[in-house]
Amino acid sequence: MAPMKASGLDGYPTLFYKKYWSIVGEEVSNYCILILTGGADIDSKGDKVAVNALDTSYTKVSNLIDPVHNTCREESYRNNKLHNNALQSEAELIRFIRVYIAELTSHCVSSAPSLAKVAVKWTPPPGNAIKFNFDASFDSLLKTSVSGMVARNNEGHLMATGTTPHRYAANPEMAEALACEDALILAVELGFNRIIIEGDALTIINKAIARTDERSLSRGIFQNISAMKAFFNDLKFTHVNRSGNSPAHLLAKEGKNSSAPIVWIEEAIPTVEIAVQNDRWWIQSSD
Repeated sequence: MAPMKASGLDGYPTLFYKKYWSIVGEEVSNYCILILTGGADIDSKGDKVAVNALDTSYTKVSNLIDPVHNTCREESYRNNKLHNNALQSEAELIRFIRVYIAELTSHCVSSAPSLAKVAVKWTPPPGNAIKFNFDASFDSLLKTSVSGMVARNNEGHLMATGTTPHRYAANPEMAEALACEDALILAVELGFNRIIIEGDALTIINKAIARTDERSLSRGIFQNISAMKAFFNDLKFTHVNRSGNSPAHLLAKEGKNSSAPIVWIEEAIPTVEIAVQNDRWWIQSSD
């Protein structure tokens, strides 16, 4: 079925269910099971069951997108129903839900933060800012990870490098989120207040930029990342392809050999120093 085609009485296009299935799926599935097991018929009574399911789903979706705006709108609907004896019909309720979901979607799109642009190779930070690149290695058997961090100035010179092992990381996303957090922690400890945090995991960068209620296993990590933003006068998150993040990648791999955090000031292990020098492409091109 085409994404904008409605599947039945409720009038919702299939795109709605694909986008919000994690929220509305339980109610919709329960109603379908009622039909299949003979617990409800597709008649006026069954229609009311469907509308009740949609009413619950509507509340969940709208609270997720805009809880403050939704509370006022929903209270208005309840007051009208209770105090004015104006009970909406199923068709009216469906139209109400459809119009409001459209409003919420429009609000969500217009207020979305700008996401990271993708850089192909490493570029130096502007002015006196320091760029911290991060990456993570993840052990799927032991559920552990190692963060690798590389800090460089606008000339591409090393300011600091470091590795931090973690005894638990549920998945690769958590490993990358921990590495992003570790880069911020290192920046705070070194006292830099104008920094750029850069990694090759686009999902992590976008979640660090966005000020939304993260609902994954890494929720606490992103809350810490958001809280640490207050330590800096200027903080940006950027994304770079793996080819532009090789020093941090090498550190994350090499860090598997250590059981404790390590920080090097203005230096790194030989393989990383070679990778850092290779990243200074503007020097090589001028020669």
